[in-house]
Amino acid sequence: MNSVPALEVAQCLSEDIARRPLTICSAIAGYLARVFNGKNMRSKIFWLLMALITFATQAQSASRPAPIEAVRSALRAGNVEAATEAANLAITALPGAADAWYFAAAAYGQMAQSASIFSKLSWAKKCLHAYEQALRIDPGHIDANMELLQFYLVVPGIAGGSREKADAQVARIAKLDAGWGYAARSRVARVDKDEVAYEREAKSAIAASPGEARHRAGYALMLAKKQRWEDAFCVVDEGLAVAPDDTRLNYQIGRLAALSGKQLERGLMALQRARNTSNKPDDYSEGAMLWRRGQILEKLGRGKEALPDYRRALQLEPNLKEQIALDIERVENG
Repeated sequence: MNSVPALEVAQCLSEDIARRPLTICSAIAGYLARVFNGKNMRSKIFWLLMALITFATQAQSASRPAPIEAVRSALRAGNVEAATEAANLAITALPGAADAWYFAAAAYGQMAQSASIFSKLSWAKKCLHAYEQALRIDPGHIDANMELLQFYLVVPGIAGGSREKADAQVARIAKLDAGWGYAARSRVARVDKDEVAYEREAKSAIAASPGEARHRAGYALMLAKKQRWEDAFCVVDEGLAVAPDDTRLNYQIGRLAALSGKQLERGLMALQRARNTSNKPDDYSEGAMLWRRGQILEKLGRGKEALPDYRRALQLEPNLKEQIALDIERVENG
């Protein structure tokens, strides 16, 4: 598939999705008949178009255009090759959308990690370029700023990583938002394996932005790793006192219950509340919700009820297949 048909596909899809989101299937079929004229498509192109079809049917309620949602879908499914194809179409169809470049960077970054040693460098440089382009369009894009920081921290210098650039990036983030500035410093401390600094900066992030659930979730994750369960529950509960229906915070209660074996019934209710919220965040994962619910049910001695949740979670979250498969095996053999 050369660049001209790719451009036409992207434009055709983005325009038609905007006009008639529920008739996109016929638009794609008609276009393919014209462009490919009976030629065989590579499987990755087919998968990409199927992803676009799936999200086109949801476009009326989607928070982002379908080409961008297709990238996210492929990433969530663990299909990195399809994600890069979707990313190429997304930035072609929507070159002025920061999110298109942001998710493209995520796809290219995943490809850099899985590619052969001969192509890792080129993919890493594409990833860096995409993050930079996202920030040229929207300098205040917090997610892109934070991921660019992570890039500078962990990628070798030959591919664009730099501690000096990371420090400068932390300063830029702090100017944008005090809470995220502390979060950026906590990320640096985590890479440096400085637990004292990490905890100090994580607490400062929460104090500066008490309503930002991601600061609390990140800190609770660290506390859970240390099995400081009471502290972890407390951090999340303080957020829930202000925002009782927050999806991320309710998920964290369920997650902590599943991992610790504490507050199990409450964990079940929290997961259900998270699933019932109408305004779910971009990182919402139904598969993760079901996985944690299955773990809680199993701890409550309700393994037969847990098994359907595990199986459905396995379908929804292939990136967690190894962990979920172990849970399924344990229940089936128990």
